[in-house]
Amino acid sequence: MGQGHPGGQHQARLTVATQFKRVDLSRRRAIAAAGGAVLTSALPWRAAEAQGAEGLVMTRPIPTSGERLPIVGIGTAVIFDYQNDPAKQAARREVIRTLIAGGGRLIDTAAAYGSAEERVGEIVAELGVKEQGVRDKLFLATKFSFDLPRAEAEASLRGSLRRLRTDRLDLMQAWNACLPLRCFYRCIFHCHAPIAK
Repeated sequence: MGQGHPGGQHQARLTVATQFKRVDLSRRRAIAAAGGAVLTSALPWRAAEAQGAEGLVMTRPIPTSGERLPIVGIGTAVIFDYQNDPAKQAARREVIRTLIAGGGRLIDTAAAYGSAEERVGEIVAELGVKEQGVRDKLFLATKFSFDLPRAEAEASLRGSLRRLRTDRLDLMQAWNACLPLRCFYRCIFHCHAPIAK
């Protein structure tokens, strides 16, 4: 690739872009494979600080309730979607334990994330057996498709309750809202009533 050759410079840029793309894809796979281990090894010292120093974890109020929620939480797409893998289960358990110890609360999940809701439910139940009140320390958020009729939306949320092994959801989000706003607001209005377990 000669410097004086315009095609050579263009080709070099393409090669660099392609190399970065490969790095990104490789990085995603690495994160998916070792997501829990990275957080576990990086956060324990911060967890100890958070327990001893109030206010270390930044929070923001929820507009409608005023409840303060840490600004950082964990998402469960991909990372918590696995079957019969004790090593991954142990690593994800440590991630949630570290989240709680560090003052974090938010776990965002969805029925569409494969088996993520089930894995979170198992882990929270396991931790709750060992330490009283684990569920009360968490803010569980899940989603339902915004365009479902009310009965199907309720069934979806009841399924989430069952998979998460809890009697309440802290945030139920209408997902993929792409209709005109009047249709979206109608869905929210109809789905706002409490969902019976």
